[in-house]
Amino acid sequence: MLDKAHATVIENSASATSSEGELAATTLRPEIKLLDAYSAKELIKSIQKNASSGTEIFTRIQIASACEPSVGRDVITQRSASQNTILSFKASFCVGYKGSIALEQQKLLSLPAGDPYNQAYGMASELFDGINKSHQDPNKVTVITKQLDAMLMARNSQMETLVAAEALNQAGIIAPSTTEFARKNGWQLSSEELAQVQLLSVQMKSCTNFGGCGTNQLLTMKICSEQSTCAPGATADSIWRRVYAPSVYDVARKLSASATEF
Repeated sequence: MLDKAHATVIENSASATSSEGELAATTLRPEIKLLDAYSAKELIKSIQKNASSGTEIFTRIQIASACEPSVGRDVITQRSASQNTILSFKASFCVGYKGSIALEQQKLLSLPAGDPYNQAYGMASELFDGINKSHQDPNKVTVITKQLDAMLMARNSQMETLVAAEALNQAGIIAPSTTEFARKNGWQLSSEELAQVQLLSVQMKSCTNFGGCGTNQLLTMKICSEQSTCAPGATADSIWRRVYAPSVYDVARKLSASATEF
């Protein structure tokens, strides 16, 4: 999920430049399932070889978020079954990991301004700013929403699409493409259901393109934590089927498949 520390760092890096061009190193070899690893060390090696700079930093922040202990978080005396499952995952996945969230976030400062991940967080920060100011700016929100929407639908996007989807989700905004897709296909969904479809479809696309959504893999554990439900052997798909209505799951699957894969 997005957080204020992320937003602050990315705003500070907005003026960064690079001689390597605006969208350097944004392609992956299609046969690589980038996030299919069962330890933090293996995953870091994979992304260092195959990911763009922005995708690498995004993934390293997710690894740090999963592996870095928080005060009081890992010393609960009575835990739920879901918490025990996540802690069991961490015990194996995080062995030997020495990073930290703060150190990984600092690497955002090294990204060129044109990196898609940098752009996604910059737009997210502007979106929150446009919504939260006492003199709200509807025009600014509309423009940024369209930009984030374009990122959601881009056929060559990487993990920055998750940043865009989470930003819209936290802002309570449904992108025009999501609404139009539902309308064209005749699905009668509530605003809450459409918001769920929007985020879920991007998560599904990410799993298809990058992996990491199997048992004891990083994105599965991220989704476990966000949904506060996890069980031994869970996959991202088994969690989605459990927490979302069948109609939401089915529409999200169709929306995810509507964009051409890498």
